[in-house]
Amino acid sequence: MKANPKAKADPKAAEAAPAGSNKTKLLIIILAAVLLLGGVGGGAAWFFLHGKADAEEAPAKKSKKAKKPVGPPEYEPVEPFTVNLQPSEAAATSICKSRSRFR
Repeated sequence: MKANPKAKADPKAAEAAPAGSNKTKLLIIILAAVLLLGGVGGGAAWFFLHGKADAEEAPAKKSKKAKKPVGPPEYEPVEPFTVNLQPSEAAATSICKSRSRFR
């Protein structure tokens, strides 16, 4: 069957073809970005979660400085005291004025 030489291509169809390829390019870029971020996140999770376990299994290196033995904690007796957590009137008005300036 021969094509009709008088039939011309529809201009709207010609414009629609590049738009479809742009959508597929955008989809590929988004998919690649999601996979890249997932890989980076997975690698970071592996690094932070398994890094300590691997370090504990490795033999400990002897440090040049000898560690001093730590004794029991020492506590000092402290007299009871009261702390006022509410601001005074002068401080409350200055805070309100400074907040209203930035609005």
